[in-house]
Amino acid sequence: MPKQRDWSWWSEAKLGILREYLEAFATASKKASERIYLDLFAGSYYNKRRDKEGYFPGSPNIAFNIKPAFTRIALFEKRDEAKALELSIQADELHIDRHWRVFSGDCNITIDEGLRFSKIRWAPAIAFLDPDGLQVNWTTLEKLAKWKRNSKTKMELFILFNISALPRVIGARHTKKLNNFYGTEKWDSIYLLHRKRSLDANSLRKQLVNLYRWRLEEKLKYETTHVIGIGDNNIPKYALIFATDHSVGDRVMNYIYKNYSERIIPMMQAEANIARKTNKDQYTLEGMSITELEPPHSTIRYEHFKPWPPPQIEGKVCIDEVTEISPSLPFAL
Repeated sequence: MPKQRDWSWWSEAKLGILREYLEAFATASKKASERIYLDLFAGSYYNKRRDKEGYFPGSPNIAFNIKPAFTRIALFEKRDEAKALELSIQADELHIDRHWRVFSGDCNITIDEGLRFSKIRWAPAIAFLDPDGLQVNWTTLEKLAKWKRNSKTKMELFILFNISALPRVIGARHTKKLNNFYGTEKWDSIYLLHRKRSLDANSLRKQLVNLYRWRLEEKLKYETTHVIGIGDNNIPKYALIFATDHSVGDRVMNYIYKNYSERIIPMMQAEANIARKTNKDQYTLEGMSITELEPPHSTIRYEHFKPWPPPQIEGKVCIDEVTEISPSLPFAL
């Protein structure tokens, strides 16, 4: 059995957003006889908190508890983790009379089998992709986006984009990995702008996230993408990118991102900071629960914006010396 790791508040925030959206997704599709959920880096059934006592549900647990229920649940994990997850699900009665399966191995390889298991191509479907690095190949996103043949809407995608990992990989020029991740070499023009000092670290992160969103809309033809960033101690950890063709999905995720950026994320971060200090005996809160704190004032206001065209490159010369960058990308720090 793999050793269970501890998870920080930002992981709980991420899964809180997932839970709220899946609840809305299931309600909106309640008239459909089938609903499909895919989880490409499913993780554990329960996650241990790092900053305070207790556990919170992992994404597979969340999916099994959604009502109306998902009729087919396809989960993907590495071999050892897959076996542990399977045992945890079997110990929970929610799995009874449900079509579910854990696919063991590299999800970029097992995705074809998972899509065959999902089977009902007309059904409302959503995929959650939660890697800890750059493990998702662009070809895997293409398979998910193309799966619902003859349908007005594609499978919705909710993707963790690892901001902290990308600058290091780009700096080391891991060309094959980056090409597989983006499905293009256009990241190279962003790298050149950064090398020429036309992009500071914050603008570099925004451009890297934007390129991914731009390709989801321009190449995979999603109508809308939303993005919110989450981090700690002024260090962005990841962005959450949502892609949909449905106007209801667009409105719901816009509302959820607003609520989390303005209210829930600041509160969760404040609670975690106090828990850390309390655990280190820096001070205690006599007679007061952490949950009784007033949420701190947030200067973040989520506002949806379209991705902009990425900078262009001809040969080894970047022809976009000054690239317009939206100032409103909401990195919640």
